Amino acid sequence: MKYVGLPRPFGRIVHEGSCYTWTDAGRKSRPDGIPIASCVHTINKYLIGSILLTLVLTLLVVTFVMCAAVAFKVTDVIPWKLLVLMVWHEFPRTLTFSVPVSVLTACLLVFGRISADGEITAMKSCGVSLWRIASVPLHIAIICTLFCLYINDELSPKGHLARRKLMTNMGVETALDLI
Repeated sequence: MKYVGLPRPFGRIVHEGSCYTWTDAGRKSRPDGIPIASCVHTINKYLIGSILLTLVLTLLVVTFVMCAAVAFKVTDVIPWKLLVLMVWHEFPRTLTFSVPVSVLTACLLVFGRISADGEITAMKSCGVSLWRIASVPLHIAIICTLFCLYINDELSPKGHLARRKLMTNMGVETALDLI
């Protein structure tokens, strides 16, 4: 840590590694007195809110498209009640494909937008590392991975069995026989 500049009444600017920070009696804070940890917390809340909003919207769109593709293939053949039951039992399997696609799409959309607005450059110039910025979507991706693991392990096999029983009761061996 190398001292840079004149002493100030409530702290001084010091050079640590590759950035300049404001120290106040050994505690890192901004020149206006707000601790840097508080600023990082605000950035994390901003990123979490942006990613989760985009994630929910893309999850709704992708899941609707995947469920609608199944429904439109067999609408002329089976009654609506059985179609709704079939789509309901296929829903966990659809989520196993739509959640990873939605997480990727949400991260690309959010980071593309904040990059275009120059917010990543602003965060880096304030001393926030790229690892700190990338930790938010990484934690969200880990949570979504655990959610998909639960779906694949518990819900998808039960839904597949229920769909097979429903199709057997209809007198159909495979879903292709409905077409």
